[in-house]
Amino acid sequence: MVRAGWLGSLVALSLALILTALPLPDGLAIARPAAVPLVLVWLCIHMPSRFGIVWAWCLGLILDVVHSTSLGQHAVALTLLSYIVIKLRGSLHLLPAWQQALVLIPAWAGYQGLLLWLDGFVGQSIDPLWRWLPVISTSLCWLPLSAIFALADRPQHHEA
Repeated sequence: MVRAGWLGSLVALSLALILTALPLPDGLAIARPAAVPLVLVWLCIHMPSRFGIVWAWCLGLILDVVHSTSLGQHAVALTLLSYIVIKLRGSLHLLPAWQQALVLIPAWAGYQGLLLWLDGFVGQSIDPLWRWLPVISTSLCWLPLSAIFALADRPQHHEA
């Protein structure tokens, strides 16, 4: 992904936004992974000079529109998430993907917990289960996402 640069990163973020907006049956929607935060966190770890807090804020505003939530709700949560990940980047970057998945569980929980709190603050009622199952599904998606990005990052060898 690092070699794919901006184009690959923008494609990944666009796909994450599409997956977020894609309607799912209630049984699947309740466990939908947080696709945009998932991709953004990977980019903050591996491309911190290109993706960070400003991107998090802008993507959060887009998520607010997609989810029809109070403007700034996802923006605040994504900004805080990206700030924490950028601060932990030195340690996270050294860990294998499976350990990163474990270390990031509190970050996903904090992101979802902040969204739950903000929902309550603005008076929007939501079943807490809708917030906590994505923590598990997002954590489980970290390994496949890391593998896909690692494949995209591999240098291509062409035979002459």
